[in-house]
Amino acid sequence: MATHEVLALVQFVPETGISEEEALDLIERTAPPEDVESDQDVLVVHRDTDPFVDKFDEEDDGGVVVCGRAALVRLSAGCVVVVRRAPLATLFYRNMLPELPVTTCPACHTLYYTEDYEVQLVTRGHCGFCRQPAACDQSEDHERIYMPLEDLQIDSEN
Repeated sequence: MATHEVLALVQFVPETGISEEEALDLIERTAPPEDVESDQDVLVVHRDTDPFVDKFDEEDDGGVVVCGRAALVRLSAGCVVVVRRAPLATLFYRNMLPELPVTTCPACHTLYYTEDYEVQLVTRGHCGFCRQPAACDQSEDHERIYMPLEDLQIDSEN
């Protein structure tokens, strides 16, 4: 059932000297507003190109974008996908199509469009790649969370 579509993701890494925690903190911050007086009509043209768009348009798959502190602050937290795969290094991606959210399987860390992953879990009951069984749990805010069955706490006294 999985579609195996190419995801519109561009991998990036924080610049040398920026820890994972600092990078996540910078991404969560909102960028400072531009200095423009409210009574003026101003057209601002940024001459620097977006390195993510440049990398997304490239034909080759090599290389990742290196982001400094200023670039990390400009990123929207909703467009960033973080894949934590302990003990391996954390991977950072920018979703170039944020209207199509991306989800990571908690067991194998395979990336899917959220809709495709949910359809796979509902119809087959497991991840389409690793076949790890998953169960649906309702959290306090009624957001659906999918987790591997062995992570569920089952009260056997009832």
